[in-house]
Order: sequence, then structure tokens, then C-alpha cells
Amino acid sequence: MPLVAKTSLAAVFAFVFSSCGPGDTLDAFDDASCQAALNAPDSLDAFDWFKNPAGGLKRLGSLSTDQGLALAHELEKRGASRVVAAHVRSVPTPEPHQLAAGLVIALPDDPIKRHSLFQLYAQQLRASGIVPRADSEQKYLFLAAKR
Repeated sequence: MPLVAKTSLAAVFAFVFSSCGPGDTLDAFDDASCQAALNAPDSLDAFDWFKNPAGGLKRLGSLSTDQGLALAHELEKRGASRVVAAHVRSVPTPEPHQLAAGLVIALPDDPIKRHSLFQLYAQQLRASGIVPRADSEQKYLFLAAKR
């Protein structure tokens, strides 16, 4: 795995796994809130969002545009069938940029690919001292990064 991808994964997973809903009030594994986030007008395909220069640099927590894109590619490589930047908002600062609340990951049905994604999730959370949750056969997982 390229260095930028390793850095990205450690940085994002060192943060929090959160709900798909605004305000972090629901469970990270809640399919209904993740489905709503996928269909929300402020959610965009992660690859398109990271690659689109409109709106300035893209941020996923503290990750740069390149690090966030590397993370999306790693998740796709491991089997995510869809990766969406959720709840994107513009930040009108002297250097305009856009922030996403996190990534909604559509989990694959293939047990080997699912295992690969949950293995990555578990490794990164354990490295941060957080106990990971087991796969509960949900359809989605929301990865939120603190800013």
C-alpha cells in the first residue's frame, strides 16, 4: 500500500466511527440513517468530490484531498461497493475549502471482501485503543473524522 494510503487510513480510523445522521445521534451501523445520508443532496460520490477542483480543497477531518482520495481507493480496493462523502459543506475562509462529515461505505455481500473491510476497521480502532464492533450484517458503515 502506498505511504499516503497508510497515512490516510491511520488518520481517519484514529478518529471516531459515528452515526450517519447529523449531530451524531444515531448508531454508526444504522442502515436507515446511512441510506438517508447516501441520498442526501449534500452527499456526493467520494471519488468525484475529491477530484473536483470546484469549491477549493477537500477535507475529511484532518486529511488532505490526496489522503482522502487514497482512503476512498483503499476502501474500494477492499470491496466497498460505493463510497460517498456525506454531508459536504463549503467553508468560506480566506482559502475556501469543503468539508465532509465522513464517508458512507456500502458494504459488499461477498464475505471475503466484507471481512477485509472489517479487518481494516478493527486494526485501526485497536491501534487507537478503541474496541471495534463486529460485523452485524448491516449494509453500510459510516466513517466520521473529527476535525
